[in-house]
Amino acid sequence: MILINYRIQDGEHEYGVWDYETKYTEEDYKTGKVSDFNLLQETYGVDEDNLEEGTNMYWIGDSLVWVDRVRNITQEKLDIIREYV
Repeated sequence: MILINYRIQDGEHEYGVWDYETKYTEEDYKTGKVSDFNLLQETYGVDEDNLEEGTNMYWIGDSLVWVDRVRNITQEKLDIIREYV
């Protein structure tokens, strides 16, 4: 299971959001079994046509979104995060 940190730039504002995915590991991400595009498509519904040329950022309306970090997480640690967020 992985914890995914996304960054979103909306005009002058940039902020982070997180999500998790149970069917992948950090190793899957590092080896390319799952890509930024796959994660962004599953979470935000991005299309390959929305890629900002020369970057790993995708347009969603007027905002750019990208994968900032991917890490393994256990169910126990995910439950702790959910308790406080």
